[in-house]
Amino acid sequence: KHFKNFDELRAAAKKILINRKAELKLCLKIFKIIENAEIAVHGEIHELHELGSVDTLIDVIGAAISLPKGKKIFSVPIAVGSASPAVLEIAKQNKISLLFRKSEHELCTPTGAAILAASAFFTQKTFIPLSIKYSSGTFPIPGYMRLMEVEDYGKK
Repeated sequence: KHFKNFDELRAAAKKILINRKAELKLCLKIFKIIENAEIAVHGEIHELHELGSVDTLIDVIGAAISLPKGKKIFSVPIAVGSASPAVLEIAKQNKISLLFRKSEHELCTPTGAAILAASAFFTQKTFIPLSIKYSSGTFPIPGYMRLMEVEDYGKK
């Protein structure tokens, strides 16, 4: 399935989350953050390309369902490599600090940035994590740990 616009993405989320009002509210907030960034970058929204993939719907609904309810979520600044204009716009509009890392690759997608913008409090302070969530990204970026390596690290 490919969604042509944000209205189609929102309609699909409403259908899937028909009995989950809190999760739907977060999904709609995330989609609005992405849509606002796209409008700022492109002036208007044409037919969606990568953002119109079913992956975007799965990522947003998955985040909305899996994020703990009633608890504050904290994040350090978002690490970016070759940040997309949409990620930069999301950071600008939502006053999110970015941490630029030397990488030719996109370390954070617009969808990932929007999920954090909609759900997390950002801090420069150090803290001890109580719970950790990992993305399902699989692209191997030299010099960065992959999910499997993180899981293995925790077993040592």
